[in-house]
Amino acid sequence: MEQIFLFLFVMGLGYASRIILEGLLKKTGLYKLMIGLLVKSIYYFIMPLAFFTVFLNRGVKDKDHFILLYFLLFILLVYFTLLKGRFNERINLFLVSTFPNSVFLGYPLCQAVLGRVEVAAVFGVITVVLNVLLPELTVRNKRVITRNILGSTALIGFLAGIITHYTLPDYIGILSSHLWWSSTLLSYTATYVMGLRIPVGLRGVSRVKTELLVTGLYRFITAPILALAIAFLGGFNKIDTFELVLVSMTPPAVMNAVVAEKHGWRPEDTALIIAVLTVFFIIVVFPVILLVEF
Repeated sequence: MEQIFLFLFVMGLGYASRIILEGLLKKTGLYKLMIGLLVKSIYYFIMPLAFFTVFLNRGVKDKDHFILLYFLLFILLVYFTLLKGRFNERINLFLVSTFPNSVFLGYPLCQAVLGRVEVAAVFGVITVVLNVLLPELTVRNKRVITRNILGSTALIGFLAGIITHYTLPDYIGILSSHLWWSSTLLSYTATYVMGLRIPVGLRGVSRVKTELLVTGLYRFITAPILALAIAFLGGFNKIDTFELVLVSMTPPAVMNAVVAEKHGWRPEDTALIIAVLTVFFIIVVFPVILLVEF
């Protein structure tokens, strides 16, 4: 329980920092630069190191393919129920409905609530890789697809951990003893950055009220129901099931706004949907999750 209060405190600290620093530094451009540096430090150093450490210790488990199955089924479900030939009009909705904030929110949330990231780590790798690659597949940019695969830090951390786990088993204990802090560092830094990204105001919500409802239904109702079905099919134990459901319910990832901006898929509306549902998750959904767990 102390971890949960610490999680909320760090996120609140990030939000307070935004209110103070954005006002002081916005005109100079330093605030945006600071956010960019924090995100890059997480993406290029902390996240791959944390994934390396997790998979160094756990390797690949017999239930992991069910997590991949969950994600593939959810992508197909959203695609066929949402787009229906209206690709250009609804692609931004597809992004925010499909790809959750499994690293910047789901990972630290599982760490805080459960004290582990066994399922969340696998979910996070799949999310990060597909969140970048799938939009490129839609525009058939083969060069970018190849570059993104080779440059995915989450995938690199995952593969490095797996390879080391199975090829250098004698070094697992030594490396783990020196890198035990990586998951904790990722949790706290990601939580702080999430706080920094919570908007001070949510103007224009009425413009996207239908999109908010649709995305909310996918993220907070459809996703956990499918997660429960897959957990039952895969014979998950209670804690694995809860972790899969928990991370599946996280709001849309901020990366969706970046992808939407890149391709011109209504980036302003995408960013607003992400912001509103993130606040809704923290205020409404997260407390309900805590009640279920405790």
